[in-house]
Amino acid sequence: MNRLRNNKGQALVEFTLVSIVLMMFALGVAEFARAWYYDNALENAVRAGVRYATELTDLAPNDPRIQSYVQGQVPSSLGGVTVATAVNSNLSFGTEKSVTVTATCSFSFLEGGFFSKYLDIPASLTLSRAGTMYYKRGT
Repeated sequence: MNRLRNNKGQALVEFTLVSIVLMMFALGVAEFARAWYYDNALENAVRAGVRYATELTDLAPNDPRIQSYVQGQVPSSLGGVTVATAVNSNLSFGTEKSVTVTATCSFSFLEGGFFSKYLDIPASLTLSRAGTMYYKRGT
């Protein structure tokens, strides 16, 4: 009878040890899902920016209109988005041109870098997306 009474706390200790590992796993999955969401949002913003750039008639490299348009498409919680625009009109297709929009930003995992302290995971990632579209202007 004495032996049965001594094992009462065993389940609680096991649950505590397992729940810590499961909680870290759940937080890691949530953080990578958040990074994936922001990467997808950046890609959609670049795609919209390229489409917007092809509609402009007086397009110039690093046009501030495209920069503000792309930054407006990205969620404000991401912040710090750098946008570059390149225009190539030296194509062999006559009146065809291409425009490339590149957006870059830094994504930080859990404020304070919890995972970078205990695991071999960087505290931040650099997200970068580029899109190119060809368009034709009248002569």
